[in-house]
Amino acid sequence: MRSGQASVEMVIILAISMTVILLVLVIYDQTSTSLLSQSSVSEAKAAVNNLADAIEAVHVQAVGARTTLFIQIPGNVKNFTLQNKILSAVLSGPGADRNIYRTFGFNVTGNLSVSPGTHLVNIESKIGYVEASTSS
Repeated sequence: MRSGQASVEMVIILAISMTVILLVLVIYDQTSTSLLSQSSVSEAKAAVNNLADAIEAVHVQAVGARTTLFIQIPGNVKNFTLQNKILSAVLSGPGADRNIYRTFGFNVTGNLSVSPGTHLVNIESKIGYVEASTSS
């Protein structure tokens, strides 16, 4: 009877241990997903801010002023929009999309790649607007 009791106790201890391990893994997964999402948002904000700063710097200079800059696009960017006086990036995320944007006191236009990775962006001041586009 003693060996039967020891076997039952061992099964109970293993079941409790497996439950604890499973809970730790679930919590770790939720935390790492949240941190990854925050990292992507920070990376997208940096891309929008760097691009907006460069656009403003080119606008301050005379018509025909140009610059190029490298921006890092995270994997969760759905689209970039440069039109009227707004630069915006739409990020897909858990639950709902998130919009990061900057506004300008002048018109902007352009086409930017949304494929993840580093991209070279050409920015040029034209008459009445600034144009930004991703190099092919």
